[in-house]
Amino acid sequence: MKLNCIVTAGTTNDKTGLFSPICEQKNLVMYEGADIIAGLLAGQPLQLSHMYFHYYNSGTVTAPALNRTMGRSWFYDSIPGSGNVNSTQDWLRVPIITTPKLFKSPSDSAYYNNNGIYLTATSAASTSKTGESSRNLAFSSDANSKVLAVALVSATDPSDYRKDKIFSRVNLGTAITVASGSQPTIFWSVQIS
Repeated sequence: MKLNCIVTAGTTNDKTGLFSPICEQKNLVMYEGADIIAGLLAGQPLQLSHMYFHYYNSGTVTAPALNRTMGRSWFYDSIPGSGNVNSTQDWLRVPIITTPKLFKSPSDSAYYNNNGIYLTATSAASTSKTGESSRNLAFSSDANSKVLAVALVSATDPSDYRKDKIFSRVNLGTAITVASGSQPTIFWSVQIS
């Protein structure tokens, strides 16, 4: 079995609803992702329900090189500047806004009926517009926020992010700037073959 995950990142215009893609990247499935798949096969309620937007508000920031161990605890403990109230980095927990949509792989259509899903999240769905860390950094055009990485998340308890599991992560090739009148939006496809 092989997982092929593609993330398309861009912005959605608040007035027209039009999406403007900025970059497309492949992701890395975390070790916690294997736990999620095993739990789903066992009937546990571990559906993919949220995304994390890792962002910064000033200066130039380079996303860290990813490895499969960078799951939930990385966001809570290891974002550069964690514990430092002067840090310019934080993360936003954003719910997936649509019911996951099944699709059939066009390249292997003779073998599958529905071997993939599409998931969508936009910062407009965040109720707080502040980061989840103790810094609670603003996420806005006024704060000059830029999204540099995203994660696909199974929120076992939607009211408690400390119980989340990270399925996969991706560093965006181009940071998405939060501009007035638009919202960063992520389309994530997960295909199994």
